[in-house]
Amino acid sequence: MTKPLIGIVAKEKDIRFHGWSVNTTSNELRAALVAAGARVIALLPPHHKRFITPFPDAEILSPAEQSDLNETLSLCDGVVLQGGTAVFRYEEAVVLQALSLKIPFLGICAGLNTMARAVGGRADLIPEPHNHYHPEQQTTHDIHLTPDSLLARIVGQTHFSVNSIHHNTVYDTGLYRPVGTTPDGLTEAVEGPADTFHIGVHFHPELDWETNPASARLFRAFVTAADEYRRGKGCQI
Repeated sequence: MTKPLIGIVAKEKDIRFHGWSVNTTSNELRAALVAAGARVIALLPPHHKRFITPFPDAEILSPAEQSDLNETLSLCDGVVLQGGTAVFRYEEAVVLQALSLKIPFLGICAGLNTMARAVGGRADLIPEPHNHYHPEQQTTHDIHLTPDSLLARIVGQTHFSVNSIHHNTVYDTGLYRPVGTTPDGLTEAVEGPADTFHIGVHFHPELDWETNPASARLFRAFVTAADEYRRGKGCQI
């Protein structure tokens, strides 16, 4: 049986080997998706120009690049925008095209920030004394979900503990609906229109899906939505 094909948007890293620059995807993310029943490929940007958050002067994709992106995304049954410090204008274009095609979409950490920016929102540094960067801790704080949200239905609860490895937060979610908050009031999760599977989270489910049932359920639901998209049945959860 053919499995759904998930594209992970690759990140350029400051790593050079014999003069080559490197685009990477998270091994943990790939493992989580494969375990949930997906095939996985990397989606590479059309050039290696690096744009750091924020990017008001970043160039827009050329018409030829946009056309290539549209054709590539049409091959995918789902798309993941992974976390990281580097932000590409390419990623904004991926968000918008995925929304247009109603491709199931999962944004993680910085991926959530890019989702919001792509649809007119705003993300910026978390002010002191708040601290949400704890890479050494498996769980850092709770998340409270809106009871009628897709994410709450997926995980089967409105409160659970998550990790936290980010310096930025979303102050304006744009088109997306905020559905998850931290105890100190920061946006932790967003969702797209009701007829789509577009979810963004600030925590990293790929780091604890083997021990955190909520993270495992999120990946299974995402892959299920991708499979239903592949079969032409929409994204009914």
